[in-house]
Amino acid sequence: MTIKYLKLLGLSGLFLALFIGFAYADFTFSGSFDFDDNNLKPGQEYTEVLTLTNTYTDYNITNIGFTDYVPGDSGNPIETSDFDIDWSGLTYLGNGLFDKSKNVNVVFTVPDGIDAIDDDFDPVIFEGSLKLTGDVKNASNYSSGGSEVGTEEILVPVNVQIKNHLEFYNDRIEIEINDEDPINISRGGTKSPEIDKGMAITVSYKNNFGDDSFNFDSNNVQLEVFIDDNSVDSETGDESVGGGEIGTVSIDIDLDDYDAEEYDVRLELTGEDNHGGIHGETFEFKIDIQEEQYVPEETDDSDNDGVEDDMDLCPDTPTTCEVDEAGCKLKIYEDSNCLIIKRDNSEENKEIKLDTEKSVNNPVIKKENNGVKKEEITDKQTGGAGSFLFGLIIGVIGTALFFTLTKV
Repeated sequence: MTIKYLKLLGLSGLFLALFIGFAYADFTFSGSFDFDDNNLKPGQEYTEVLTLTNTYTDYNITNIGFTDYVPGDSGNPIETSDFDIDWSGLTYLGNGLFDKSKNVNVVFTVPDGIDAIDDDFDPVIFEGSLKLTGDVKNASNYSSGGSEVGTEEILVPVNVQIKNHLEFYNDRIEIEINDEDPINISRGGTKSPEIDKGMAITVSYKNNFGDDSFNFDSNNVQLEVFIDDNSVDSETGDESVGGGEIGTVSIDIDLDDYDAEEYDVRLELTGEDNHGGIHGETFEFKIDIQEEQYVPEETDDSDNDGVEDDMDLCPDTPTTCEVDEAGCKLKIYEDSNCLIIKRDNSEENKEIKLDTEKSVNNPVIKKENNGVKKEEITDKQTGGAGSFLFGLIIGVIGTALFFTLTKV
């Protein structure tokens, strides 16, 4: 009997606790507390309407008040003093058809130091809550002040977001490679610089805010370059920018220590505004590094035989002919002018003589410094062998005649 009585008493207590807990769970709110307008800026006040409702059937709520702001994380710069709630129109919330819902204005003043991005360049939303409390009183004797039966507490979520206002202008960058003119490149593009020539990057950045409420000093704008996630260099901005203005920052990248292969490049643009907030974004593309390309030096070679004019003893050699180091014809081709030749080393005439297989009456090509001309070969030019035979015959005849006369 005693055990049954204790069980019944325990169940009754549990039921009563659940009933009271359920009854006290009806102090509610509604309203938008998302401060994320594109023009949200530090120092300016923004007002939102909060609707409070008493859905109890037997209790009134009095002494409603705002106690403090509860930040969602330790890095949240928002404080309780940044909020002001006007309670003048709200004395209590009744439990009947009248006065059970009322509106209050919540005024929020945006503090300094609100970042637009985090370390990963993702948008930052500062989350927190407004803590509100009210005394719950029995409605049956409310005229005499009512008997207080408990205190109700609710947390109203508040989200604050400053939009990013420092961006890559036109979503492009300018890159110069291989001593060529600079070109624009979009996100995800690929360029092929040569190892020995490196690359130069110029970024135009824009303060995308509509007025000068946000300014970025040039010293507070930074461009950092990463190749395969390794930081290689950084540079500060060239110009300070007010609302709607555009600045530039340039940086040269040396590629001598890289292999000829493909790499991921990431540019990180960051800037601190005049209110202490961080803005910025990233830009990614690829580079396919190439080996140094050999380009022969330009020389003066009028006949295109590979021998410079100041070393060419035979200018205007036909391009079909292979030449020696002096630019003169060396081997025979189907071209009848390309006979095997022997070059006269005389610096006075600098002419080419044909092999003795050619007839003495055949024309030869005489190379001169001022051009090429044809001329007939004369007996005087080719008569060396005939003169020798004529002299030999005369000598034999003379010797025979001398012995004949001495015998007589």
